[in-house]
Amino acid sequence: MMSGGIGVEPPSLQERFNQLAAQLSREGGHAHLTFVNAAQSKILFILMPGSLDELQRVLKERSRLGYEFVGVRVRGADERVEWLDAERVL
Repeated sequence: MMSGGIGVEPPSLQERFNQLAAQLSREGGHAHLTFVNAAQSKILFILMPGSLDELQRVLKERSRLGYEFVGVRVRGADERVEWLDAERVL
């Protein structure tokens, strides 16, 4: 944390990943990573990995193939869909 009580450090990537995974677990939902390859006019959906290491591997792998990570599509058990753009995830 920052000294002086003025502000708080933002959560780490690991903390944000854990929060998202916990939220999905509580709600009984699932999530898909969403990638776009503009050069090939393709959209790719990949089931959200179970660990941060696996998430980072998938992001790196798809980036090498020309895909840009744009966000996470979350579907709750109640069929509600929420969109988390890449900035909110990473």
